[in-house]
Order: sequence, then C-alpha cells, then structure tokens
Amino acid sequence: KKSAAEVGELDIAAPTILTRSIFGKVKVRLIAASCTACHSFAVDTNGLLYGWGRNEAGQLGNGETATVTSPVLVETEGKNWNKRKIVSVAVGKSHSVVVDDLGEGWASGKNDTGQLGVGSQTDANCLVWKQQKFQDNKASVLKKVACGENFTVVLDEEGILFTTGLSEFGQLGNGETGEYFVTASKLAFSNESKLTPRRTFVRRDLNFREGDEPEILADSSDIRIGSIACGKNHTVAVECQRAKNAPVRVFTWGSGNYGCLGHKVQKDEYLPRHVETIKGPMFTSNQPVHCSAGSTCTMIRTSQGHVYYWGKHRTVGEAQMYPLILDFLANNGHEAKAYDAGNSHVVISTTEAVTVSYGQGPYGELGFGPEGAKSSSQPSFIDTLDKVKIAEIACGYGHTLLLAESASEVEGMDEFDGERVVKAGKERQGKKTKAA
Repeated sequence: KKSAAEVGELDIAAPTILTRSIFGKVKVRLIAASCTACHSFAVDTNGLLYGWGRNEAGQLGNGETATVTSPVLVETEGKNWNKRKIVSVAVGKSHSVVVDDLGEGWASGKNDTGQLGVGSQTDANCLVWKQQKFQDNKASVLKKVACGENFTVVLDEEGILFTTGLSEFGQLGNGETGEYFVTASKLAFSNESKLTPRRTFVRRDLNFREGDEPEILADSSDIRIGSIACGKNHTVAVECQRAKNAPVRVFTWGSGNYGCLGHKVQKDEYLPRHVETIKGPMFTSNQPVHCSAGSTCTMIRTSQGHVYYWGKHRTVGEAQMYPLILDFLANNGHEAKAYDAGNSHVVISTTEAVTVSYGQGPYGELGFGPEGAKSSSQPSFIDTLDKVKIAEIACGYGHTLLLAESASEVEGMDEFDGERVVKAGKERQGKKTKAA
C-alpha cells in the first residue's frame, strides 16, 4: 500500500523538519526551489546534491522519471557527484541546472526550448546530467545560476551574464523574441540552446513613447552582475558595485505582466533595462545587494536590510507597478535577512528571528498550521518559527523551504520522515487534501 506522501495526499501546513533522518549530522548549505517548480534540491556542506519532488521529465537528474517523496542523494551514470562539489543550483518548471566547484554547468530535465543549454533543443527529456555549452565555444568559469519556467540565466566568476532557452517574452535579454511562422497558423521563436553572453544594458525615460528605441548605456560592456533571480518569464539582476560610493543599478527584462519589471508599465523588455526609480540619495548609503523573484513579482534587498517589492503575487488586488519599500519591516526596525516569493506567496525572515508570510497558501506554504489561514493579504507571523534564525528561504510552487541556522532552535518541531509527519516521537497522520 502506498503512503499518503506517495499518492500526494499529505500536505504539511506548519514548518516541519525535513532533514534530520536524511542528512544525519551533516549540515545543509544551499536550498533551491522555484515559483514554477514542484521539485527541489538541497546541497550539504560537503557539496553533495540531494533532490526530491516531481520528476516526470527527469529534472532530478537521477536517470528516472518517478516522483521522489523525500530528499535522496543524486547519483547518475557517467558522473560521480562525490568528486564534484555543487556551489549553485536552480530549478525551472521541469528542468534543473547546477554549477560545480570547477565552474562547470550541468543540466537535466525538459529541453524543448533549449533551456538546458547543452547545445540542442529537443522534445526528448534529458534524464541524466549533461554539461552546458557556450555559444562562442569559449568556456567561462561559472559561479551562479537562476532558472525561469523555460529558460536559464547564469553568471561567470567575472559577473558576465549568460542566457539560454525560451525567447518568447524577451527572457534571453538579446533584444528580440525572434518570432517567426513555422506554418500559416503556427508561431515559433528563435530560442537559444547554448549559454550566450549578454553585454547590452539599456535605459528608457519613464515617459517614453511606443516605438522609441532604448538608450544603450555607455558602460554596457563593463557592467558586472552580482545577484540574479528569475520569475516565470522575467529576470532581475543587481549590479556589482563598480567603485566605492558608486551607485548600484538594478536591471530587469522579459515579461512585464503585472508590472513585475518595475517600469510603471505592463510591457515586455527584450534587453536588460535599468529600473530608474532605484537610484538617488535614498540609496547612496543603502545600496541594493540582492534580488529575488516570484512568478510575477520582484524584490530586492538593500545593505540596510530593507526590501523593495513590485509586481503581484496574489490573484486578487492591484499590482504594484514600481518598487515600493515594505514598510511593515522598515517602520518597525526589522532588517530582512532571507526572503523569497513563490507562485502566489511571499516569505520574509529578519535578523531578529521573526518570520512572516502572506499571499495564497492552499497547500500550507504559508506555514500557519493545519488550522491556520490558507491566505493572508497582510504579512502574518509564522508562530512556529518564532526566535528561529533563518539563513535562507526558497519558495516553490505550493511549498516553502527554510534553512535554519541552528539545529537547537528547532528542537521539538515536527519531523517528516518521507511518509508521514512525526511529532514528539508519536506519529501524526497528515490531513488528506486534494493533490497539488
């Protein structure tokens, strides 16, 4: 008989320990989920990769297509992960990309738009990890990776930007969608299947007219990126500081639905465009340092722990068309440390060990408990995480991962053993709900 977890009937509505029986005494260093994905990864301090979740396209890279209900060490034919430490990992809807300690990129899963970056675009899924290729055949040492639904963005050690995959909404940042007719009634796009460098960054006046060409920044070729994040069909990037006291710019491109690009209009951008409202005296000593994205929303964190938000993550309400500070944090003296957005929810944790969430959470992703609310228009405390310092948050499609700094802070918390939730040594069967 299959367990509740195996048939998808067990939702976990409150923060629950996932790793004690799986990782033992080894700590987790990285976690990865995505606003469009129902699979996740974790990397331990030894650089070993663990994956779980949906796997219909082989996105877990384990050579199979069966769903995996709890974290398992990823081992595949032709590649021994014990000899390669993973330093960055990201997931799209049905694909995954990792970067190892040699700076090489590896990808698995669906590749129908070239999102794997392995040099081909095919309907055949890739069930094992394949090494990524570069458009100019000149390899770079990779450092970070982020994935949208059907595209991938990576950074090399110098902060140069590379993209591959779907170009329908300008996600590749190459200045076009490349749309063309395959037949009289079928439209296709000029996608990329190899990692291609993007060195053109632009700006527009906020009152530009339709048809006006953007202005290419004079220092485009010198711009280096330090942080990247992808929503469903858009990307946000935070610049590395060029010199002491130099302003740090934020760029967005791709689909402009619900104002998620922050330019005050719902318009797609085909090149990385400077977010003009994130500049000036307000940011002189409070520069952007990090970014995150949900399906159709975007956030940045500043050096003083302030979070700015734009776009929309709920199905109701108005969209925020330009960056706006989350004053419920700033006005109460809280500094954000970890934060992320999923398909329809946002989770933020502060340096004072306070964690809040809001949005829609039909599967328990808000963390309010079995009897708690399934949605919240305003940030609400996750009581179970009171006084628990969170190092990292990764929001998926219908789930949330949180990485606690100390094991002692989560003592006495429920634990998921792969089949059921166990509490204080006593089994507590999860409530059966409709599968995601």
